[in-house]
Amino acid sequence: LTFAYKKRWFYFQELIFWVFVWTSFMLVILFPDTVKFILQTFQINRTMDLLMIFAFMILWFITFKNYTDNRQLRKKLYDLVRKEAIAKAKP
Repeated sequence: LTFAYKKRWFYFQELIFWVFVWTSFMLVILFPDTVKFILQTFQINRTMDLLMIFAFMILWFITFKNYTDNRQLRKKLYDLVRKEAIAKAKP
């Protein structure tokens, strides 16, 4: 993670998010009794089921963020191409 951050592949907020996610997963895997209250509250049978639910939630979040970023980039590109086309069309 820190290697990718040093290479500027992602921002500091993303680094914090991923460190939190990986640390949380490791803690739950190493100490499954720490989430027993969550398992009992939501009537989930196994810790692995809870991890899979969280993994799907994270996957959905990443997919949504990717979609919104893609839409923003597409709009910027559309606006840039439109502006260039209008500039070249004027005599």
